[in-house]
Amino acid sequence: WVGASKLFHVKEGRFYGHAASLTWKEGFKGAPLQTAPEVLARMRTRAAVLFPRAMANSPTQILPITPEASFGPFTGQLLVGEMNQPRIMRVMLEEVGGELQGACIPFIDGKPLRNGVNRLAWAPDGSLYVGHTRHIWAGNQGLQRVEWNGKTPFEVGAMELTEKGFRFTFTEPVDKTTAARKETWPFKRYYYYYHRKYGSPQIDETPVGIDSIDISPDGKTVELSLSELKAWHVHEV
Repeated sequence: WVGASKLFHVKEGRFYGHAASLTWKEGFKGAPLQTAPEVLARMRTRAAVLFPRAMANSPTQILPITPEASFGPFTGQLLVGEMNQPRIMRVMLEEVGGELQGACIPFIDGKPLRNGVNRLAWAPDGSLYVGHTRHIWAGNQGLQRVEWNGKTPFEVGAMELTEKGFRFTFTEPVDKTTAARKETWPFKRYYYYYHRKYGSPQIDETPVGIDSIDISPDGKTVELSLSELKAWHVHEV
C-alpha cells in the first residue's frame, strides 16, 4: 500500500491507506484485503507530503526546527532523516482548506554526513545531533554533530500553492535574469499508484509548461503560473 514514502498529519478516526487497519474501524464491513483499491482510495486521507523515491526510500525521524535551534532562517519547518543516503531533508508545510500539504527538499546532502540517519536531536547549544544505525540493506553507525556556521545559505525558504501555480520565497535575492527564464524552472508532474503491491513507478509523468514568471522587487519572491495545475499530483521542479 506504499507507492512512495509519505508524511501524514494524523488525526483520530481517519484512514490513511493501510488496508489491514480497517479490521478495527467501526462500521467497516467485509474483508479489507479483498476490498477493491478504488473503494479504499475513496475512504483514505491522503498524505501531506510525498517523498519522491529518488529523494528518500526510507525516511526516519521527524524533528521540528524549534526557536531554540541555531539552524538559520528555517524555524517552524521540519527535518526528516533518510536511511539509504547521506541526507537530511527539509519539509515546508502550509495549511490549505484546513488540511496540511507541502514540499520537501534535500537540505544536508552528502559527505561528510553519513547514511543511516536514524535519530535527530537538538543539542543544548542549538546544534544538531545525528544518530546513525545500520540495517541489513543500508545504514552506518556512530554519532555526528551538525553546526550552523552563521552564514545564511541560498535556499528555498518556502514553497506555497497559488491558484495558478506556486510561489517560492528565497533566503537571499535571486539573479533576476536567470529567474526570469522559463527553462530555469523545469516542472513536471506525476502520481503514484495506490495498490496492495509495494512501490510504484511515477505514473503519467508529464512536463508542465510555465505561462508567466513574476519576481518581487527585492528578488526574494518568485511566483510561477503554470499552464496546468492538476490536483493529487506531485509537482516537481
